[in-house]
Amino acid sequence: FISLPDPVPSVNKKSLRNLRNDFGISDKTTIFLHFGAMDKRKGTIEILRALCLMNSNEHFNKTFVFAGCIKASLKHEFYNLVHSAKLKNANIVVIDEFCTYDFLNSLCYTADCILIPYLITDLSSGALGYAAVHDTPVIGPKDGLIGELINDNNLGTTIAQITPNTIKNAIVQFSPHHSYNDYAQKNSITSFIKNILD
Repeated sequence: FISLPDPVPSVNKKSLRNLRNDFGISDKTTIFLHFGAMDKRKGTIEILRALCLMNSNEHFNKTFVFAGCIKASLKHEFYNLVHSAKLKNANIVVIDEFCTYDFLNSLCYTADCILIPYLITDLSSGALGYAAVHDTPVIGPKDGLIGELINDNNLGTTIAQITPNTIKNAIVQFSPHHSYNDYAQKNSITSFIKNILD
């Protein structure tokens, strides 16, 4: 048995765009991104509940972007929580549609933090590859394979137990920074192919 790299996305750096102007977000605002198919197992509802726990001061200079298709079974609860969070002055952008790879890469490039508080932690996540390629730190679970990958590769902050309150605390305590690491190099498509052929 050998360790097989989980290949990160190949990115055309020339096609990357800072999307702040598109969404009317100032450079002083910290952008938290949650992307992919919205599902309970990804902690989507826990994130929204966390935003509802935050007060106006804690929401100041923060924008939360949810990008990806929201499952039909989740839509009612999702949009109710978005409404409740906005009453607490949460600035939320919802892109409820399939997102192209180019758009996702530009979102990850623009974001200051990627939220991946997944409830199922024994699988890897493609979001880690996007985060590593763009040096964007994540907030994710401490448990399982995901937690191990985050901690071992300096990909961001981990939470011991995923709850709305622990997510809220991680968001409030977050300070924008780059997450420099060699995860993307170690898990390139070239490394994956080399391991297979060797």
